Amino acid sequence: MPTGLNNISLAFHLNKTEGTPFAGGQSKLGWMKTFQIISFQDDLIINPISMMDGDSFFSAGYASTYDTCVNRVSQMGSWLVGDPTMSKFFKGYLLKQVAPLLGIRESYRLVADEILTQQDCLTTNLISSCDPDATDFIALSDHAFDICGQQFDPQVTEVYGVPFGCLVPSAGPNNLLVACRGAGFDHVAASSCRLQKVMIQLGTAAAHGAYLAAQKGIAVRELVGEEVAAAMDMATMIRYYQALGAGTTNRAVALAAPQGAEADHF
Repeated sequence: MPTGLNNISLAFHLNKTEGTPFAGGQSKLGWMKTFQIISFQDDLIINPISMMDGDSFFSAGYASTYDTCVNRVSQMGSWLVGDPTMSKFFKGYLLKQVAPLLGIRESYRLVADEILTQQDCLTTNLISSCDPDATDFIALSDHAFDICGQQFDPQVTEVYGVPFGCLVPSAGPNNLLVACRGAGFDHVAASSCRLQKVMIQLGTAAAHGAYLAAQKGIAVRELVGEEVAAAMDMATMIRYYQALGAGTTNRAVALAAPQGAEADHF
């Protein structure tokens, strides 16, 4: 299993009429592997997939890492507008804004009643083999294992489920549910589950769990995962993906894209 924490990024916003010009002339960046672009009208949002490894971030601290990444935004922007190849796409763009917060892909994770593992994502928790009416899955994911600079074989090829127990601490408070990227995932599974579409589902599950526990007069730790899944009508969503069959990865990403927006990778 890979060891080092997933990488840090700092997104920034480019525009052709508003912002500060880059110096240009920067050579290709040794720390940058790839980046994603979201374009909308005259605006570009650049998401560098890796500006710093996660271990270095925890060693340096948040403030120092943010300052380093802001400096790397300047380096990267100068490369985009000044490099002969990249300037074909980015010439004339100005730096309009740098994101106020770092993109932290991985940090502390919960020791939970259930830990979603790499193997769960590949085989054990596939929804193609589960009973929709008797499952404790409260979230579905289909994203690839995604730790910057690392390749995975085998890779995620089907939709899998996240059980309710991943939100429940194995010890400590009885009325706490952890609905974020710090839930009960192992290092590799966390790289697949960390996307917003999964976090939204975890938050919805926590809300349903809190409501059910209050209705029953019990602690959330005493809830049965199948009850929460039923309250969320997960069976309907699971049947939908089962009907699509294998090979449905990342369909939800395409469906969630805002009208008029385009995403590209370099």
